[in-house]
Amino acid sequence: MGSFMDKVYSMMGVDVGDTYEEEYYDDYAQGGYDEPDPNESYMPSRRNSGRNAGRVNRYEDNPQMKLVIMQPVSFEEARDIANHLKERKPIVINLEAVDNPTSRRIVDFLSGSVYALDGSIKKVSNGIFLIAPCNVGVMDEEEAYEERWS
Repeated sequence: MGSFMDKVYSMMGVDVGDTYEEEYYDDYAQGGYDEPDPNESYMPSRRNSGRNAGRVNRYEDNPQMKLVIMQPVSFEEARDIANHLKERKPIVINLEAVDNPTSRRIVDFLSGSVYALDGSIKKVSNGIFLIAPCNVGVMDEEEAYEERWS
């Protein structure tokens, strides 16, 4: 196909030749790439500067994400759930074991925690909620469908 295009270019009076293609392949072959160093970390270091230090995005070097599943039986456990959220762990809570006023208080407390930490909360079913920190995206079935087909 190259010879056909050369003839077309020569009929038009253009002298291109194969130099462009050869240079491209030569640059690619010579450039190569360096193997990444598995011991080198590209994540920012984690520092604890105190409570009023401002918002800092922290990333763990551990690539595995842990999902915490909790079934609180009293309002006092809401603080433990919020602490998991502060540690950027997604949590599934099952509120079926607590009465309605207590479950409402727990959800209200956790909603405030989610708002303060820029997370998200989704109702999975009656009495079951998914609480995700800001580093975890949550999509329901409709959002996943729209993302896939748009």
